[in-house]
Amino acid sequence: MKNILFIDSAVDKYKILLEGLVPGITAVILDPNRDGIEQISQILSQYSLIESVHIVSHGSPGTLYLGNSELSLHSLTKYSNELQNWFLPSSHLPNLLLYGCNVAAGDVGEEFITKLHKLTGASIAATARPTGNAALGGNWNLKVNVGSVVNSPLAFTAEAMAAYPAVLALFSLGSYSSTTTSSMTSKVTVEGSYAYTVDSELGLQIIDITDSKKPTFKGKYKFSDNSEVKGVAIKEKYAYVASFSSGFQVVDLTDPANPVTKLNDSTSCNTAEDIAIKDNYIFVAGGISGLKIFDISDPTQLVVKGQYKPTNGSIRNVTVKGNYAYVLSESGLFTSTLQIIDITNPDSPVLKGSYNTSSTAYEVKIEGNYAYIAAGFSGMQIVDISDATKPTLKGSFDTSYNVFGVSIVGNLAYIADGNMGVQVLDVTAPETPISVGTYQTTGMAKGVFVVNNQAYIAGGSTGLEIVLNNTPPTAADKTISVDEDTVYAFVMDDFGFTDSDDGSDGSSLKEVQITELPLVGQLFKDTNEDGIQNDGEAITVDQKIAFADISKLKFKSIADASGTNYASFKFKVSDGLEYSAVAYKATIDVKPVNDAPVLSDTDVTLSAVIKGASAPTGAVGTLISSLVKLEGNVKDADTDALTGIAITKLDTTKGSWFYSIDNGSKWTSLSSVSDSNALLLAADTNTRIYFQPNAETTGKISDLLTFRAWDRTSGTNGSNIDITSSTNATAFSTTTDTAGITVKDASDGTDSGSTGGSVNVKLSLKIVPNNLFLLGDASEGGKLKLHIKLDGHKSKLVNELGVCVVDDDKGTIDGIAPDTEGYAQAALSRAQVIFSSIANAPKGFSSDLTRLLEFSAGAKLKFFMIKDGTLDGVMSGKISFKNVLFADTKTQKTTDLGNGEFALDWDELLEGGGADFQKLKIKIKASNEEMPLGTGLQGTSGGEVIDLREAKTEVKAEFTIHREAAFKNFVCFYQMADAKGGIDINGDGKADLMPGDEGYIKAAMNARVSGINLSVENQSSATFSGVFQKGSVFAPMIIADGTAEMLLDSDIKNDPAVYLPFLGANPNKTDHIRLLGSNCFGFEDLPGGGDNDFNDIVVKVNLKTA
Repeated sequence: MKNILFIDSAVDKYKILLEGLVPGITAVILDPNRDGIEQISQILSQYSLIESVHIVSHGSPGTLYLGNSELSLHSLTKYSNELQNWFLPSSHLPNLLLYGCNVAAGDVGEEFITKLHKLTGASIAATARPTGNAALGGNWNLKVNVGSVVNSPLAFTAEAMAAYPAVLALFSLGSYSSTTTSSMTSKVTVEGSYAYTVDSELGLQIIDITDSKKPTFKGKYKFSDNSEVKGVAIKEKYAYVASFSSGFQVVDLTDPANPVTKLNDSTSCNTAEDIAIKDNYIFVAGGISGLKIFDISDPTQLVVKGQYKPTNGSIRNVTVKGNYAYVLSESGLFTSTLQIIDITNPDSPVLKGSYNTSSTAYEVKIEGNYAYIAAGFSGMQIVDISDATKPTLKGSFDTSYNVFGVSIVGNLAYIADGNMGVQVLDVTAPETPISVGTYQTTGMAKGVFVVNNQAYIAGGSTGLEIVLNNTPPTAADKTISVDEDTVYAFVMDDFGFTDSDDGSDGSSLKEVQITELPLVGQLFKDTNEDGIQNDGEAITVDQKIAFADISKLKFKSIADASGTNYASFKFKVSDGLEYSAVAYKATIDVKPVNDAPVLSDTDVTLSAVIKGASAPTGAVGTLISSLVKLEGNVKDADTDALTGIAITKLDTTKGSWFYSIDNGSKWTSLSSVSDSNALLLAADTNTRIYFQPNAETTGKISDLLTFRAWDRTSGTNGSNIDITSSTNATAFSTTTDTAGITVKDASDGTDSGSTGGSVNVKLSLKIVPNNLFLLGDASEGGKLKLHIKLDGHKSKLVNELGVCVVDDDKGTIDGIAPDTEGYAQAALSRAQVIFSSIANAPKGFSSDLTRLLEFSAGAKLKFFMIKDGTLDGVMSGKISFKNVLFADTKTQKTTDLGNGEFALDWDELLEGGGADFQKLKIKIKASNEEMPLGTGLQGTSGGEVIDLREAKTEVKAEFTIHREAAFKNFVCFYQMADAKGGIDINGDGKADLMPGDEGYIKAAMNARVSGINLSVENQSSATFSGVFQKGSVFAPMIIADGTAEMLLDSDIKNDPAVYLPFLGANPNKTDHIRLLGSNCFGFEDLPGGGDNDFNDIVVKVNLKTA
């Protein structure tokens, strides 16, 4: 077994770790100029048995930085093929240990390692916290696990991990360094968009910091005699530059690229080591000349004001606050004194008090009643200056190096600690400063200046380093509820913004960045605030929305669409300095608003009756479902809409009326209705209306009954209601229709088939020998339907049920008898698929599924079940014929339920188990229902499609989608040129590409139906709507963990897997789509059939003619 360590060369001081590498582990250092994932893949391909792989790199939530690339949640698809080949199949489960900081943090981190586990097959250990030095907040505990990480110790010895001085995270924003090796940057100050650095070799350097991540050289200024620059102060457009041997000069910065000398003062002050500014005065630390004060009201003509000269020592540093100048005077070897000078009268500065630091001090800063002194090897000293005459030591912080500089912001002190970098101290209690953080600089930290939450560090020979000193803001996942068919305007609270640097009141929110778009609906920036997504207003990935424009960020769902978890998008928030470390999710629930049904004026006719017919008895008359149909004369934009009628007018002069809501068991007379007293009758299998004509009534009668369409959201079946009430308005169509009837003479020879006098078609389904069923009577001719309903499922397998027509009572097919060679192939060649039943239904998915198949009257039917496979799989050779179980006493139990209905209960004949006939249960009966729209090809090979070849108008589709998968899958439909999967690519109406042809997948993508883009969050459901054009066949496709755009772009490395109904078009020629019921499809998203559960995405389609 092989154990391999990959370590990115960008990791700070990685050689310390390599020196403590545990024996038996092979180390590989990644080239920083190459793709890190490709390097790892190349090495791993050389080994067959790998026990553990360790990856040491910088990290962030859901991301590893490797070489010049990154492995992240967003790049997993790009590298999926390589990741799947990292570990060759073996009986041993490999371990993958990820050491990068915060890799497993938050939702994005957990999703990243889960998907990485799924792609590689390895058990994964990672961390949601910083990795590395404990003093910097790190540790080496890889506590976030996916899979079973066993027998895999860390790659380094305990001594090496304890000695490692850094953490595996990135903090630095940017840096600037000159190419001069002898330069030494010792001080830095910031004004506006520029940082001004003091460099021993290069003089004053002007660095453009507009983009802190990419600071750029702007200009420089040197004294003509090349004397060493010691300090700088900025006021308006002038720089006041101190020189050790040439006094100071006033430099015009109007053009920062070309600074110009305005005044050269080397006579009144021949030594200048530091400069401070207050109002119109500059204060020059003049070494042995003491402190000199100049009036700079006119920068070109300085006026000497006053001077303070210590009795002993040289003044090296000065800062001014209020009426005092605070200077550091060096009075001997390793001895400095803080002196407080009263400058109330600039002409006569007066010493007020002093404090001996007992070491060489380099810089002093004032905040409140305290002076903070960078006291060299004495660390940082805090001196109480509330009484200027008696400054006293309040507290100190010792370090292991020399403190050269200090910057104070609020209760935090930032100290430049030489080779130890910059330390951050909490000085809330000045008596006991506490270290709260460290930034390890590349070079020696000589000075630090903190402004706007960024630390600018004078890094000695490495120049300027810029470090973000900011706690990233956070947000929260939010669920937002909006009404259907409305435009929603977002507000700040929708993003759950908090910022610990700003008191968490949200006032520092500066921007929201949209990192992932919703797959449905419109997310747009309503620039002109008209509530409509105009050209150029659609949000794009990573688009930033300023705080002032939050109310212009709007969402609109597809017309008439609604659902819980209808759509979602991801976002980050910014406090103006940096964005939140992770992206958060905004989920949009669209609340349905009831839409009134729309009733078309069509020729509606009640079932004919015989002249002189008696009162109704039994299931006679007319089913309400034959008067109104959602696929026909009633349209309803609401999902899962129901229908029925509200009878508002009756003609009672020609006969009597009756209705039944229990399929004729009880009939109720009906005499008076109106708009304010309408009778409600549901369009279902049990509700009927019956007209009993008067004795002399005969012939065709029009407009006997007037009704409106009823969507069953108000009132109940068989009750009366006032449809004029505003509370009931949307439950009824605004238009009405009428129904007529034909009263036939008893002498016309028609068999009523009913004691009640209605003219009906007789249906029959009988069981016959050899486990066959006889549907209808062949002598009557015509077609009959077989209604199949799923009644139960307890199998752990996804079995497919089918039926075929046999030639005789023995079950013979084309002369081949049952249980003889070639019989199964002959049967399946003429079979129809009924449906598959999934074992693990997604949350919210209803298994109340049906199919309707049409056969010629007199057909003899033989049922079969394909165990853990499909008809297509068997016929293609992927599944053995042994998996085909034909109905017999061992595989199927048949129960006569009466009234022509039968229960068929199946067993799988698994070895070692008795038959319980609970694996798959269905009920069957003969039916005269109309075939559901779109199902013409369903049940045939590759028939998981929508067949609208006979549609005369465009068809509206309502989709209900469920998900039970880690992958965020995407389902769409594409238009085909024929029933075999052909695609027309040149517009001549003929198939140019067939499944399996090169380029077929991309052709299918280009033939997608616009507006049908289906996706939903895991263990959630959602509804969508779309439109199919008439006269074509439409096939579904699943894009596994990706989008259409990823397939169609030029980068083939990020192409996600795509699966279609046709085996020839799928990788490994395996099934990825199952028919679960009429217009209901189950999808499998993993390669090679994956776990064959076909529940990763389930899509039910309800079709209505427009």
